[in-house]
Amino acid sequence: MAAALLVPAVALAEKNAAGVSAEPATAAVTVAAEPTYTVAVLPFAAPKGDFAEMSQDIQVLMNAYMSVSPALMLVERAEVDKALSEIELGKSGTVDPSTAAKVGHLLGAQVIVAGSVIAVQRDLTIVAKIIGVETGRTFGDMVDMPVRGNIKDAARELSQKVAEIVAKQGKTLVAVEKKEDILAKLRPLVEGRKDLPTVSVVIDAMNMNRTDTDTAAQTEIAWVLEKLGFTLIDQLASN
Repeated sequence: MAAALLVPAVALAEKNAAGVSAEPATAAVTVAAEPTYTVAVLPFAAPKGDFAEMSQDIQVLMNAYMSVSPALMLVERAEVDKALSEIELGKSGTVDPSTAAKVGHLLGAQVIVAGSVIAVQRDLTIVAKIIGVETGRTFGDMVDMPVRGNIKDAARELSQKVAEIVAKQGKTLVAVEKKEDILAKLRPLVEGRKDLPTVSVVIDAMNMNRTDTDTAAQTEIAWVLEKLGFTLIDQLASN
C-alpha cells in the first residue's frame, strides 16, 4: 500500500523538477483500505484423451468466476500463456513453489493458482493449489464431479473456495514488508531532492455502508512520507 501511495507524490516531484510549476504541489492521496491480491490462474494438468481439453477449460472458467471477487485482480490468460512459453513450462506442466515464483515474477502476480484433474472410476476430482509467489506457502482445495457432470458448476464451486482462501490467507501467502524496508527501497528515489511536493494522505474504509477514516493506515503511510522528506498536511486539522 505504501509504495502505491508514494507514486503520485514522486511523480509530482518530477513535474516540479521539469519546471512545470515553481510552487510546491499538493497531492491528495485516496486509496481503498481493503487489500487486493494479484492472481494468475494456470492451466490445470489433465489426463490425456477425453479429458485433455479440461486443462484450459478450467483455467478459463476459474479466471472468469474469480474475477468478480473484489479482493482479487486476475492476470489475463494471454499474459499467463506468454509467461509459460518463456519458461518453457508448457500448458500442462506441474507447478511447484519454485516454478510458481518464476511465473509470478514474470507476470507481477502475488498468487499462482494451478492444479490437476484426477480421474477415479466414474468421477473426476479437480484439485487446486494456491501458491504464494514470494513466500512459497501453499494451500489447497478440491471439488468432485461425475465424469459426465457440468464442468461449469465444478469450476464455479472451486473458484469460490479458492477466492475465499486467498482473501482469508492473503497475509500468509503474500510477503508483508516492514515500513522500514519500504523506506529503504524508496529513499533512493527522492535522495537529495529539494522540490518534493506537499502531500495529504486520505485513506477511507467502508464500514456498514458508511465511509470512515482509517487513521491507523494513514499514520503508517504518513510516517514513511515524512521520513522521505515530504511535507504533510494534517487532514484532520485542516477540516
